[in-house]
Amino acid sequence: MRVSDTLSGGICVLAGAALAWHAAGFPKTAVQAYGPGFFPELLGMLLGICGVLLIVRGVSERQPITDLPAWTRSPAAWARVALIPACVVAYLELAPRIGFLGAATIPTAIMLAILSRRPWLSLLVAAGSAVAIWLMFAKLLLVPLPAGPLEMLLA
Repeated sequence: MRVSDTLSGGICVLAGAALAWHAAGFPKTAVQAYGPGFFPELLGMLLGICGVLLIVRGVSERQPITDLPAWTRSPAAWARVALIPACVVAYLELAPRIGFLGAATIPTAIMLAILSRRPWLSLLVAAGSAVAIWLMFAKLLLVPLPAGPLEMLLA
């Protein structure tokens, strides 16, 4: 999918304005001429300027707003796209009940099995990646993750 520079520029202008407006509310310091909001405000203004330049380019080249590829006309393709946020919601619902390992493995395995059509390999990759992530965050970085029966066995 190709999105025109006009649309991208408009999004950049809005995001830059929101960033600069939000950063303007940061507290000011008494000892310096600039405070914690200086850099985010500067970035917001630069993002807005880049957005205006993109808008000018898009309008001058008379680009269409979007150029949708053929796959966007397929309901099955949109179902696969919707599968990703559905798996995120499934993880959020499952994690407090069955812990990180189960909640990370189940939606990931389902998503991989549907997208790759190799259920056993999908289950193996999902379980292996969940254990690797759990070891890295829970054991190495000491980040608390939702505990479940599998975590109790591994702890």
